[in-house]
Amino acid sequence: MAETAKLERVFFKSGKDMLDYLCSGIDLYSPTEQIYVFNYNEDGNICAYKNIDLDKAVELETKASKDEEYWGAYLGWQGSHIYDNSSYENYDDGRASNIEWCNEMYGSFWLKTTDVLAYADFVNTEPIKLENPAACASAHFSSSI
Repeated sequence: MAETAKLERVFFKSGKDMLDYLCSGIDLYSPTEQIYVFNYNEDGNICAYKNIDLDKAVELETKASKDEEYWGAYLGWQGSHIYDNSSYENYDDGRASNIEWCNEMYGSFWLKTTDVLAYADFVNTEPIKLENPAACASAHFSSSI
């Protein structure tokens, strides 16, 4: 039997935990929300891209791991959403802040972007087509945070 790569689903206790994790430099992907998010700058601003399906995530991770790059390097600005730290000098009160976004999203299914290829392999090798692969797969992952 082939050895299965160890995958790590990332759990957060709060939006602040998620924001701290992102600010540590680890990028995240949610296959259920189809969102990629990363720390945008040293001020704690974060950037999120929506509508990144699993096929696109696999394409991005394949390129990024080969080039030692982050996914955002291939995505450009179109489709990105910046969520500023509310203490950032250019913060716009009319937009959601980084912590507001994380408070809304921390309970979703999250993976480190570096685990996307192993996750896709897992999902694609299941003998039965699953209606919600992320829910089934979560039972097979270890967790952190």
